[in-house]
Amino acid sequence: MHSSLTLFHTPLTRSTRPLILFYELKEIYGDKIPDLQLRIIPHETFRTEKPEDLLEVNPNGKIPALKHGSVQMFEGTAICMYLLDLFDKDHLLFPDCMKFKAKLYLYSVYAPGTVDHLYAFSSPIQRAYPKENLTPYNDPEIIALNKEAWKRIVAPFLVKELGDQTYLFGDQFTALDVIMGFCVLAIKFRHPEWMEGFPSLDAYFDRLQERPMFLKAFTTE
Repeated sequence: MHSSLTLFHTPLTRSTRPLILFYELKEIYGDKIPDLQLRIIPHETFRTEKPEDLLEVNPNGKIPALKHGSVQMFEGTAICMYLLDLFDKDHLLFPDCMKFKAKLYLYSVYAPGTVDHLYAFSSPIQRAYPKENLTPYNDPEIIALNKEAWKRIVAPFLVKELGDQTYLFGDQFTALDVIMGFCVLAIKFRHPEWMEGFPSLDAYFDRLQERPMFLKAFTTE
């Protein structure tokens, strides 16, 4: 019997990243893995109201957070790594080779530690900010610097990583395309003009958004 699996989720935020991964795993493994229960934190209040059951799992009051039996954890890419270890027994999204693992470990730190902050408006330490300033990064000067970082550093790196491949690990869709692909989707949704000059990333975005499990995750409410 499976232990209950619950994801604290606010639609159209970074909790969509582990939700995509879960849906991709569920599509592959079906009843071999448990169903996922979603604890929805409303988009209208997720910055101003922090429910006690969320704070019990993540004292930062940020989503995503995960409960799986006695396991409680937060940080989206950490949750992704946990889901892969737990459920991807055939290594279909997590190929069992060191070249892949090296990229996965890199992306799992680089994506949330650097790239996510280029389009984020709130702080990881949001609870410490005064309520009248819960989106300190939604500042024109910061946004302009983030755009410069994307154009000069991050996007060229991703263009090089992708090359002429279909996905970030060749023609095979993997967890890399969830962890780092989510960043590309987020940039395109929030700052579509930033993608100008990077046609390979634009095409990559199109491939990702056409995947049924990506579409399911982004339309889950």
